[in-house]
Parts: sequence; structure tokens; C-alpha cells
Amino acid sequence: MVKPNADMSRGSLWHRWDPHIHAPGTAMNDQFSGADPWPEFFDKVDQQDSPIRALGITDYFLIDTYEKACAAKAQGSLPAVALLFPNVEIRLSIGTSSSSAINAHLLFSPDDVDHLDRIRRLMASFKFRYAKDEFRCERSELIRLGRAHDSSIVDDTKALTAGVNQFKIDFEDLRETWETNDWFRANCLVAVAVGERDGTSGLRDETGSFAAVRTNIEAFAHIIFSASPKQISFYLGQGPASVDDLNTKWGGVKPCLHGSDAHAHSTVGKPALDRLCWLKGALTFETLRQACMNPEGRVFIGKEPPRGALPRETLIYPG
Repeated sequence: MVKPNADMSRGSLWHRWDPHIHAPGTAMNDQFSGADPWPEFFDKVDQQDSPIRALGITDYFLIDTYEKACAAKAQGSLPAVALLFPNVEIRLSIGTSSSSAINAHLLFSPDDVDHLDRIRRLMASFKFRYAKDEFRCERSELIRLGRAHDSSIVDDTKALTAGVNQFKIDFEDLRETWETNDWFRANCLVAVAVGERDGTSGLRDETGSFAAVRTNIEAFAHIIFSASPKQISFYLGQGPASVDDLNTKWGGVKPCLHGSDAHAHSTVGKPALDRLCWLKGALTFETLRQACMNPEGRVFIGKEPPRGALPRETLIYPG
């Protein structure tokens, strides 16, 4: 097992984070197998060569799997994981050129003792209209939406998957809720995918008519979900856009984070090309906030973290 690495020039530790990992029971594309897939999931997390010390349990619009992981940790599971936090994956009502919705992520701090209830209440405030009816973003309503969309569905799990697949959040509704909800702003960081298929890079046409929409979404986000060296450089102001450009149009520099996005036991903690995610600082949600303020000094994507140097001096990407 690899121990957390010290950056001797700064006197603090680099820890491995996986901020985007699905768990058994995830509402879509659940490929975790077995009568009880949770023990194997925990084993896969525990057996990583580079220990995962902070884990963002991810699900679409819901936090049920996060709650189960927390309950298991309270009983002794995930002993090496010092920080569990919920990552609520949402889909915006904006389609890409690949006919997929833009994916965004709401990373919530677990520090508030009432955060489970507060998150559920917050998510239920988002509504989706379909067939002259209105559906809230909560489990029972997502199931109802799934059946409204496909009346042949009997099973609740299948209805939930169908409902989650149909539910979309309007970007302006998300932004308005952010601006008017104090708890939301104090306890959440927003991440957005920037890939071609389900990210903002897919907002392209021959006339460039989506350029402003794309920039608006990226500027709203605190975090970019990407392991691409080009994207990392861009959001540090080391690419076509300068730091001044980022400050003017994109709300400043931003950290690029990356997770395994596991939907099966075989991919738990196994991002492509060994592009692991390392953050420097204590194993707290506050470190994630600090990474948004100083992404170059506190975030590194690679097989191993830097040793004795700042990330910009050691940026070596596998593949």
C-alpha cells in the first residue's frame, strides 16, 4: 500500500480523493453484481494500491446510496476513508451535439448534522413538467414520472431508472435556487462535466450559437470534472485563455477533478490511464473549497502525487 505523500516544500500531505464514484443501487446503469454487492464494493475501495482517503458517493438526483455508505462506515466499513461526502449528479435541460444532457454535480459538505434532510428538501424544490403534470425531484416522484413516461413499467426500480433518465433541471432554475438559498451556497460546490458527449464541450454548432450558454454554465461551476491535460491547463489560465480571461468570463481559475465514475465492482477506484485525483490538505470538505481557490497548488491528476515540488513543476500525465 502506498502511504500519503508529503510535499516537503509545503509541509502538508497529498491524499487521494475519488469525488465521483457510484455505489450499489445507483439509479442508472447499476452493474454491481451479487445478492448483496455492498461488501465487495467496500473491499474494492479498501484494496486500492493508492488508498482512497476521501470518497464522493455519487447518484443521480438522490442520496440514498450515500446514506447507506455512511451507515456502513459507522459500523466499521471503509476504515481508510476519512471523508465521505454526497455527490448528487444532475442533468440539465440542455442537450449536446451527441443528444445527451449536460451533466453537473452538486458536491455537498457532510459537516451539517442535518445535511441529509437539507439536501433532500433542496432537491425536492426542483420540478419537472411532463404531460400536464408536475414532478418533484425526490424518489417517489421520480418513480411516478417513470411510470407516467412508460405505463408498462411495474417494478419500482425500473420506474425510478426511467424517471431519473427523464428528469432534467433547468439551468436558470438551478442558478436562481443557488442565489436565493443560503444553505445551498454555504454547503455545496458545483462541478460540471466538460466532455464532448455529456459535457459542455458538446455545446457546439457551426455558427457557435451555444458559446455564451457554454461559458455561462462553466462560469457558474466551481469545479471542472476532467482529467484532460488540455482542460487542466485551460482552467489554470495556461492555455488559450489567460488568467485575466478566466477572471472576466469564467469566474476565475478552476480545479479539474477526476473520479473513477464506477458503475461496477471492476472499475471501483480505477480511472482510465491511472489518472488518479490528489488533493493537498486535511481530509475535510474545506480542503475542496481551498482547492477551488488555489487549484494549481492543491490539485494534481496522475498516478502518484508530486514529491517535494509544486504541481506545475511535476505535471506528468500517463498515456
